Amino acid sequence: MKKRVLSLLLVMLMVVSLVPMSALAATNGHTANEAIGWVQSQVGKALDYDGVYGAQCVDLIKYYYDYLGCASYARGNGSDYATNALPSGWTRLKGAQPRLGDILVYTGGYNNYGHVAIYESDYVSYHQNFNGKQYVVRATCKYNALNNPYWGVIRPDFGGSAPVSAASWEGPSATNITESNAYLSGKVNFSQTMNTTQVGVRIYDSSNTRIALKDEYVNYNTTYVNIWYDVTGELGIYLKSGQNYKFQFYTISNGKEYWSPIISFATAHTHNYASKVVQPTCTAQGYTMHTCSCGNSYKDSYVNALGHSYSGGACTRCGQKDPNYTQTSGVSYVLSDGVLTVSGSGECTNAWMNNYSPNNVKKIVIGSGITSIGRAAFQGCAYVKSVDIANGVTKICRGAFTQCWALESVIIPTSVNTIEMTAFGNAISGSTMNDVYYCGSAAQWGRISIGEHNDSLLKASFHYNYDPNMSFTDVAAGSYCYDAVQWAVANGITKGTDATHFSPNAGCTRGQVVTFLWRAAGEPTVGGNVGFVDVAPGSYCYEAVKWAVANGITNGTDATHFSPNAACTRGQVVTFMYRAEGEPAVGGNVGFVDVAAGSYCYNAVQWAVANGITKGTDATHFSPNATCTRGQVVTFLYRAQ
Repeated sequence: MKKRVLSLLLVMLMVVSLVPMSALAATNGHTANEAIGWVQSQVGKALDYDGVYGAQCVDLIKYYYDYLGCASYARGNGSDYATNALPSGWTRLKGAQPRLGDILVYTGGYNNYGHVAIYESDYVSYHQNFNGKQYVVRATCKYNALNNPYWGVIRPDFGGSAPVSAASWEGPSATNITESNAYLSGKVNFSQTMNTTQVGVRIYDSSNTRIALKDEYVNYNTTYVNIWYDVTGELGIYLKSGQNYKFQFYTISNGKEYWSPIISFATAHTHNYASKVVQPTCTAQGYTMHTCSCGNSYKDSYVNALGHSYSGGACTRCGQKDPNYTQTSGVSYVLSDGVLTVSGSGECTNAWMNNYSPNNVKKIVIGSGITSIGRAAFQGCAYVKSVDIANGVTKICRGAFTQCWALESVIIPTSVNTIEMTAFGNAISGSTMNDVYYCGSAAQWGRISIGEHNDSLLKASFHYNYDPNMSFTDVAAGSYCYDAVQWAVANGITKGTDATHFSPNAGCTRGQVVTFLWRAAGEPTVGGNVGFVDVAPGSYCYEAVKWAVANGITNGTDATHFSPNAACTRGQVVTFMYRAEGEPAVGGNVGFVDVAAGSYCYNAVQWAVANGITKGTDATHFSPNATCTRGQVVTFLYRAQ
């Protein structure tokens, strides 16, 4: 027994002899790790050493000095620790990189009282009276990132810094990578046993923006640390398909930070292509463009360019002049029942007046073979009300329609590139030009060279993308939805109910409305299934319903039904449109007695009225429950573009 006791005493003496005795004496026999352990045990406590002013930052330091056996040296405010006396063996280092157990000294602050704290690592330190909390807290901000300027440290004589170990990393690596998740793992090995108090990870996207972080507080005494994270399951982050990411692990071991190499990985991606047919033009091939949401795209199904189709000196499709055309005088003029029809090829002139009186002309129809309308060709036709110009005419010359006082409307094709001065020179009061129906876009109209003194033309109402071949007998020119129907058909939003009818007064269904909205939005692709038993894959509204539900525009009528054939009301239509626009805020009241504040469509009606999309059915009623017709729906969409 005596030998065992003697052996134990020898071992204890050998262990003690490994620590410099003078150093331990300067810290009451405590090591840096023991000192940090004591500080950790104080978290949450209000330490008031001197009973004055409550729990201040210096009270924590006074208790720390007392724990280290040097209480008599703890004096003054926080900033005083930059100059006051130190225990034997302790050092003061201005601007130094702190070590485990150091006392952090800050100057400045309120009345230059400064601040003091205790250092564990660059991102872990212990404070009292910090951010207004009069108790000990564990702060995870960087030690030199406080509002108070960092001055330096007081370093107790623990006999040197805590052991620093060489570290090597196995990995890290990203595995089990899917379109939205990945498992991150790695291992750090030390050359000796280390006390690890914190581990974590930082994840960055391709623009180096940090998108996730995780800090875990642990207490391992090991020669290695395994780190493993499920990005979605543990960090709550859903990664984006087909994107590049980077991550980095770290540990704080014996008060020192050890960072892993930065590892890059890319999430999986399954292409989901949306197809769009690009029609051939006279000079360019047609093709089908397949585009994925990730930006990847390819073309196929090429169709040869159409080539020019010349007639009367110009291409009937694009208006380009025929370089081999020789103008002839083969132009004929026929007046029948007030309609003057001009046909043949070349330039039309006022030669027709040799046979007919201008006063008998009520309408002028210019055929596709005509290439230009000559100077003063129809001057003085005082009773003509409309002019229809076919594609092929490239120039309308000076004075061509001057003094056509009763002219109300004109159809101008995209082949026209020049309108000379006074071509529509009705510069007197009482000129009645109302409408210009242009077969191209506003941008195309802007490229036409237009001379001076064409005010009667330029002040008329313009209707772009006019299709002269559209022949709906139930949509009269001048009706409230005429321009909207033209726009909707030209842009593929909808067609007629048959070749000659649009049925503007027919009720619009839920399936039709979301399809019109979807097409107006460019037919965006949305993954997944609709989840409604009454909307089958391949039905006309299947993709539109997926898009509408995914974007919060509308839900089903119950959990399993969308009711695509149910009539859609005026209130529902403006609500769908309002949600599709992102539900912008609009002030004021709706002013309708049948739309109560708080009703599902109240804000939508506010928005629709404020933006000129629709008005009430009379001064005090919106009629939100009335069925919205096809004519009304396309008109709302046309006004909202």
